[in-house]
Amino acid sequence: MSLNDFYVLVVDDDHRHLELLEKILGQLEIPNVHLSIQKAESYDQSVESIKVHFPDLVLLDIILEGLSGLYIAAFITAHAINHDLIMPKIIFNSGGFDNQEEVVRKAKLLNATFLWKPLDLNVLKDAVTKAILKKYPDKPLEKAEEPSKAINGLTEDQMGLIRDLEHYVAHLIMELQFFRTRMKELHFGAEEHSFLDEMFEIETKTMETFEKLKKEFF
Repeated sequence: MSLNDFYVLVVDDDHRHLELLEKILGQLEIPNVHLSIQKAESYDQSVESIKVHFPDLVLLDIILEGLSGLYIAAFITAHAINHDLIMPKIIFNSGGFDNQEEVVRKAKLLNATFLWKPLDLNVLKDAVTKAILKKYPDKPLEKAEEPSKAINGLTEDQMGLIRDLEHYVAHLIMELQFFRTRMKELHFGAEEHSFLDEMFEIETKTMETFEKLKKEFF
């Protein structure tokens, strides 16, 4: 009997933590499912792995050497949209950085889950198991799926478009942040710093506009 493949990408620049996560995932036993685990320690390694096997689930550290895990999340979003792929479940596992509330708020646009280090292994296993069973239920549905229902006046298809818009907005904001961060590493004059301020205003207005749109629907 062939097994269903479920691709997991684990990203962490701490080699010991990377091995620990791989070991924990290897202990999971889901009926008729084979976990294919890919590991990466940097943005570049993550991108290469994503291009070869687009993951169903990503365990992603935020604090990495070089580009942070948020930029990897932005690449995943863009790649999914550009290639018409299903957005994977992202589980951030990190801790010990500034502006935690702001990072959590922006990452939630990607429907990401946060597990703070040190990890509660039972919580991690439960989160991973739920992600697997969402794609491969362990038992068939007892009744046929019902037709699309309107939610707050919107059909499920329209809700899907809103979720896609969330991904676009998250990607836009992360790209703006990435560009601003790179520019700050260079020594520019007053004109360039004025441009950075304009970019920050665009980012802020994007978030405000999107939040207003969501309130219109919900």
